[in-house]
Amino acid sequence: MATREDGKALAQVLMREWEFVPVAELEGGWCSVVYSDGSRVLKVPCQGEEQVTGAAAAERLAEAGVGPRVHRSDEATGALLTDLISPGEHLSKYGLDDDTAMPIFLDLAARARTCDSGGMMSLREYYETSSPLIDHLNATSPECVFLHGDLHHENILWGGDRWWAIDAKGLVGDPAFEAVAYLRNPIEPLGRVDDLAEFLCRRILAIAYGLGVSAHRVWAWSLADRESGNSSVGHPWSKMTVALRELEPRFGIDQDPHP
Repeated sequence: MATREDGKALAQVLMREWEFVPVAELEGGWCSVVYSDGSRVLKVPCQGEEQVTGAAAAERLAEAGVGPRVHRSDEATGALLTDLISPGEHLSKYGLDDDTAMPIFLDLAARARTCDSGGMMSLREYYETSSPLIDHLNATSPECVFLHGDLHHENILWGGDRWWAIDAKGLVGDPAFEAVAYLRNPIEPLGRVDDLAEFLCRRILAIAYGLGVSAHRVWAWSLADRESGNSSVGHPWSKMTVALRELEPRFGIDQDPHP
């Protein structure tokens, strides 16, 4: 597994090769280092599936008009040189206002689904540990499509005249999985919801309807994803796991159209 220091070292090499002169280091999260030269962005992933399929996924999203233009890419490392999205406001500026934010998410998700899924990482590969629920979901998947894989509020940016999706994982599998990242975000506002189970119930039903997928499978993938992750006690995502379990009578296995 590469470290952030490894990512920064590779970035220096690519800056020379790709004639990129940075003016700022941007927030790259825990899995990548990101720089801007004022009009373009150099992103070097340090770990995870973005090193494997992220670059190819970004190119396919760009071709579909969902993601920014890709100038250069390095398939071996997942490094990318893309257009800078400006002003780059996140969808999270709308907080939990799903009446405004969800149609934007649904539009990008539907357009991303049309991308070629060849060579993308399967959901079986994506989860390092298995579980009966994940195995069941994979075994009963109605179809396999291209998935951005991390289409949440911080990865949807305003570009002045339209919204763009960035930082794709590059997955292939059940279309209901695309709902997972949106459902658990934005993190801080989600943690302040009084009746989280009821809020998630409304969101699950709306996303399922908007994507044309099973509400059971949206719920189940979200639960499987949370139970496979690590969230400290008190973190909104740990609360989300509890809330999703409360919804099992509504969305559990008895509601699965493919038992």
